[in-house]
Amino acid sequence: MIIVMPDAGNSFYVNSISNPSQKYADYILEDLSDYVEKKYSVDTARQGIAGLSMGGYGAFYLASLQPERFLLAASLSGAIAVPGRNYEPIDSSEMNPLIKIL
Repeated sequence: MIIVMPDAGNSFYVNSISNPSQKYADYILEDLSDYVEKKYSVDTARQGIAGLSMGGYGAFYLASLQPERFLLAASLSGAIAVPGRNYEPIDSSEMNPLIKIL
């Protein structure tokens, strides 16, 4: 089992609208994942994603972007909706049925 715990500050793990250089979702789904898969023996058919609080929102958001990639998604005390934030909301109609536990 490999556990990776990135810290994305107060980003909600989404790409920033106001600062295009802060592409947290891209970083986690592409750069970080590529690095981990090259460095360790990873079974890509058995990947999961989870997060606490803001990371719980991020876990569900990232899983909704690539539902075929993640076997499971978990949110622990997740901040699922934050009023007044400028981020792209999750379109639940496009989510994997297993993620629709909300």
